[in-house]
Amino acid sequence: MNSITWLHFSDIHICNPKSGWEADGILEKLQEDLKRLLHDHNLKPDFIVFTGDAVYGHLGNDKGKKISDQFESAAILFNEICSLYDPPVPKSHFFIVPGNHEINRSKVYDMIHEGLKASLSNKSHDEMEKKLAEMLRDNT
Repeated sequence: MNSITWLHFSDIHICNPKSGWEADGILEKLQEDLKRLLHDHNLKPDFIVFTGDAVYGHLGNDKGKKISDQFESAAILFNEICSLYDPPVPKSHFFIVPGNHEINRSKVYDMIHEGLKASLSNKSHDEMEKKLAEMLRDNT
């Protein structure tokens, strides 16, 4: 009988200035647990699902507080987790569902207001959809 094994985790809230003092220990334990599950039970995920709140959110422009810095730290952790296994879990088998901390609320609020204006002024749905796709592509 074939089986599929997956790893599901969420809410790591990486932001060194805000949560680094507690997160480092927790993330180390997570990696130790994953290694132990592999060693003791031969559990290797076929795919990994991360469901939201990889970061804390944009807290300012200082080093580590920018959301882009937090995303870089999350990417490093995700790569480390994939690389715990031999062969590593491929990126194509790593799925991310954004959470509420991954969004730039000011941009979303602008988008909501723009969408409301558009619906009142008959702006096309396609134009709004293109704008949303642009925001996702540009990480804004």
